[in-house]
Amino acid sequence: MDVMDLYTMMPQTEGILSIRKMLNFLNIKQVNDLKIETIIRLSRLMVQNNYFSYNDKYYHPVRGSAMGSSLTLIIGNCYMFFVEQDIV
Repeated sequence: MDVMDLYTMMPQTEGILSIRKMLNFLNIKQVNDLKIETIIRLSRLMVQNNYFSYNDKYYHPVRGSAMGSSLTLIIGNCYMFFVEQDIV
């Protein structure tokens, strides 16, 4: 696993699943008025609909998430938490 480029190389599906796994681990059923399934669906929407342009061309990444996004930081932390749990 490439943790040096974690945010851009992290598998999208596993990243989203790590949010669900963390919420289950913490026994959180709802955040304010949002159910867990809604949080997961919104997170998936954000991660899977990330586009950027470079040299007048548009790209749609198939792994990783947007650098600088608050959600990317949360996904990375949740993902690494469970990677570390498997190692320890």
